[in-house]
Amino acid sequence: MKNLVLCVINVLFFIHTAYSTVQIQAIDKSIHFSPKENIKLVCNVTFSQDDPTPEVRWMRGGTAVTAVDDLKERAKVRWDPHNRISVLMVERAKDEDAGNYSCVAFDKENELSRDSIIAAKPLVVRTPKNLNFVEEEKLRVTCKPNREAKIHWVFHGKEYHESRDRVILEDNEEDGKIIPNGTFVLEKAERDDRGELLCVGTDPVTGDTANYTCMVRVKDHNIKRCSLCGKCVLGSTNMHHCGHFWEYVQR
Repeated sequence: MKNLVLCVINVLFFIHTAYSTVQIQAIDKSIHFSPKENIKLVCNVTFSQDDPTPEVRWMRGGTAVTAVDDLKERAKVRWDPHNRISVLMVERAKDEDAGNYSCVAFDKENELSRDSIIAAKPLVVRTPKNLNFVEEEKLRVTCKPNREAKIHWVFHGKEYHESRDRVILEDNEEDGKIIPNGTFVLEKAERDDRGELLCVGTDPVTGDTANYTCMVRVKDHNIKRCSLCGKCVLGSTNMHHCGHFWEYVQR
């Protein structure tokens, strides 16, 4: 008889959790934030009049925000009974606060429903705006993202996700972190290489992209420099005066 009662209780519990009307849904699936501002995450909770008000817990990366040392003092959770929403406010946001957050509805220790929100800084990538090279010199351009991103390049209408043809993609280091494909290299620049070089960054979690254009100029390798005495040092040209030199450069 005792075993029968336990069986009935377990069945009723299963029916209650399996067919619970409690549903939780993030208002925004992803949000962007800036450091030192507050991060506000909101989840809507629906449940029937027959259900008790569920407890909503917030997690980041599978760990309760109240258990994350650098987060627990700045994380404030508020329940709005009128609108039936749970709000997580992270004060004075830091770069490290980015991540995958979850709002989870519980009945005691039994999970009823959950949803996720991705919090991230807006992705920005930067290269020099303009770069000048001399023909047959090494052409080298570095792209710097403001956070983790997958980098690829667009050069003369072709996308480069890895080294091929004349293009070499190198990793570069920024603030102790390795950025794969962060540097675009041509061993010997050619006159036809001039034009726009586009760095494209992709957020590995959200898929958001950002890009920045560098205008590359490649000068004739015969042009070297104008000496301090006012004479131009040229290769195979017969021009000697700086005035003529700059007219030649600007063609």
